[in-house]
Amino acid sequence: MAPNRHTVATGTVNMIGDLFKQLLTNSKYTATVGIFLFMAELVLNLFIIRRVKYTEIDWSTYMQQVQIWENGELDYSKIGGNTGPLVYPALHLYIFKFLKGITDNGENILRAQWIFMYFYLINLGIVVGIYRKLKTVQPWQIILMFLASHRIHSLFVLRLFNDPIAMIFLYSCVLAMMNNQFALSSVLFACALNVKMNILLFAPGFAYIFWRKFGLVKSAIYASLAGITTLVIGYPFLMANWESYLNAAFNFSRSFEFKWTVNWRFLSEDFFLNKTFHAALLACHVGGLIYFFVTKWMKVTDVTPEVIALVMFSSNFIGMCFSRSLHYQFLSWYHHTLPALVFLPGILSSKVSLIVLGCVEMAWNTYPSTVYSSALLHLAHVVIIWSLVKFDWTSLNKESEYVKVKMVVDGQDHKDGRQKSKTHKKVD
Repeated sequence: MAPNRHTVATGTVNMIGDLFKQLLTNSKYTATVGIFLFMAELVLNLFIIRRVKYTEIDWSTYMQQVQIWENGELDYSKIGGNTGPLVYPALHLYIFKFLKGITDNGENILRAQWIFMYFYLINLGIVVGIYRKLKTVQPWQIILMFLASHRIHSLFVLRLFNDPIAMIFLYSCVLAMMNNQFALSSVLFACALNVKMNILLFAPGFAYIFWRKFGLVKSAIYASLAGITTLVIGYPFLMANWESYLNAAFNFSRSFEFKWTVNWRFLSEDFFLNKTFHAALLACHVGGLIYFFVTKWMKVTDVTPEVIALVMFSSNFIGMCFSRSLHYQFLSWYHHTLPALVFLPGILSSKVSLIVLGCVEMAWNTYPSTVYSSALLHLAHVVIIWSLVKFDWTSLNKESEYVKVKMVVDGQDHKDGRQKSKTHKKVD
């Protein structure tokens, strides 16, 4: 007897539902989800450019800096613009000289926005490439990272900051390491650093991965490759006035204005500017890195994509937690790393993980920042640090079955693929 229409329809719906769940929860479909994300983001960015007003912040200053350099000035102390002196390494100048040339001397803002939309899509492709290699992150967990972030879209296509460009190089570096292209990754790391020095926050994790993979001597050779790249990029300015270049492009004592802080609004301005406070933050930063190096990173014996991502991203995140100040554009420094840090198997439930990410997004979207938004951001950071501390880093080793994570079909929680010797309690 032929099946009735209701049975056929129910079976078809169930089959489509199962396929949809597989698409969203099985890491082997991350690239497929990435294709849909690419198309959705193309439409969304076009809508934003067309409907949302561009806000001038640093673009005109970038153009002024390039113009002074084009006029023959190589002394970094004499290059600046409306919002202040040039404080970025030389690759920043080279990139924005190119952008100046193809945007009618920087006057064609709409064309610049289109170019930054392309940067956004390139960044999306690279980041999806990274998450494609992480078996512990489900495809649905990266969708909101892109589509739901108001601030990230703004930084790319409405503000035209240099921070996202630096991060494109950095994520390319991470992907190159995952593909065992370590010489290329050294060059890409140097390129990222020579756009903006915040990339140094990744340096401890970067150095550790090379040391673990190659030992001290060969790691030094790769480090020299990054050093040579940096020297080549900065050569004209180093030859003109090396001290001026290094003091401006890699200024560790740079002061931040209290009015722009996202993370320390609950402090008084005097305390925010206090040198002892800055020293305490530095001590906490160094202490955090030492703690993770000794108790977490050193437990990892294999250099796998999961190890590369967690070590690099945790290194940067620790620095973000103890930064003297975070400005709105700094969100791009860690936004796309958060799913890898939050959705650790067996630590936080998906519900709690989404709440944490929502708190981070809410804090960064509050303008101007408030006592409550800054406190909320720190609370979210504390939860993420706690989850990194609780996570069993030995589970990242190849011989561990823990890495072979099974996903719950309804997409709510990771099954933790438990090791026989240890289980984690999940926080609900």
